[in-house]
Amino acid sequence: MAEAERDSLAALVGASLGETLRELTLVRGGGNNRIYRGELAGGPVAVKAYHPAADGSHLQRLERETRSLAWLRACGITAVPGVRGLSAAHAFAVYDWVEGEKLPVPIPEAESAATVGAINRFLDALHAAGPAPADGRWLAQEACLSSAELLRQIDARIERLQAIDDAALKPFLAQELAPVLERARQRAQSAAGLPWDQAIPDAIRDFSPSDFGYHNALRAPQGGLVFVDFEYAGWDDAAKLTSDFLWHPGMALSPQERAAFLEAALRRYGDVTDFAVRLAVQHPLYGLRWCLILLNEFLPERWQKRLFAAGGRLAESDWQAAKMRQLDRARAYLRAASRMVDTPARLDPRAQDSESWMPAWEAMPSRA
Repeated sequence: MAEAERDSLAALVGASLGETLRELTLVRGGGNNRIYRGELAGGPVAVKAYHPAADGSHLQRLERETRSLAWLRACGITAVPGVRGLSAAHAFAVYDWVEGEKLPVPIPEAESAATVGAINRFLDALHAAGPAPADGRWLAQEACLSSAELLRQIDARIERLQAIDDAALKPFLAQELAPVLERARQRAQSAAGLPWDQAIPDAIRDFSPSDFGYHNALRAPQGGLVFVDFEYAGWDDAAKLTSDFLWHPGMALSPQERAAFLEAALRRYGDVTDFAVRLAVQHPLYGLRWCLILLNEFLPERWQKRLFAAGGRLAESDWQAAKMRQLDRARAYLRAASRMVDTPARLDPRAQDSESWMPAWEAMPSRA
């Protein structure tokens, strides 16, 4: 970022807070935004400046994150940063600065049980949180409240990728992914006792951070975890939250971590009508959905956002290498999802037999 541009942002942030911002230092750039550390007289703050996307999606992320964090704090949940200020007009938000270290991936074995335990305690708190916000609930980004909606989102992602003229991508979608998706679709539509095209009622929807995992947690100096990045948060089906955590490519979960998380989820959402049934039916579909998310690297607009986040310090060859890397990972996800589609689902997190999904999970690729 040019010095003049940074100075302009610092002045805007200071004006929004009614204080002088003494310093503004770039900490990291992501696909959607840049994070800065700002210095105030009373201590540091975090400034998140969003990519000025033409479709306005950055404003939706800005509103969703600030509303979510403010509500969680109002519920007494302190494992998230507080909101200091925001400016929709200039596409930035100001939060409490969180001192902490990013979690290593994979989590060292000696720290695994404590880390998964902290994750589950946080989700327990979200499940018990209330009352609902005074201004009403909002859905998580791309909430999936029925199997039909999940399939619709998968189809939309495929259609978007099919429009890209790429010699490697097109045959993967048509020849490799399509047959697995068709088997998964038939499995979901014929599931006994689960209306595949009806949204779950409001009463059994849970608040979800949505994009949730080790990558969005910091280990605080005094111990414990602090959770950040709620751009996509809102109310959703707990089956999606559980599946997304288990599939998320930002982690390299061990068999023990998967088992511990699944056991806790089955306990936590035991009071949610048909939670285990939906999870068993929809989990392979979420694997296919993540397979397609990995292929977002082929989208030209994703590349433009990465250029913004990196300050232009990327070459066309970097994009080609990233696309091929993601295609390899998508193939690995597809293999695991295919195995699950053809396996009678038995939600026993400790089982290792032919009717368990655990061996398929263990075949998942580690994080690149």
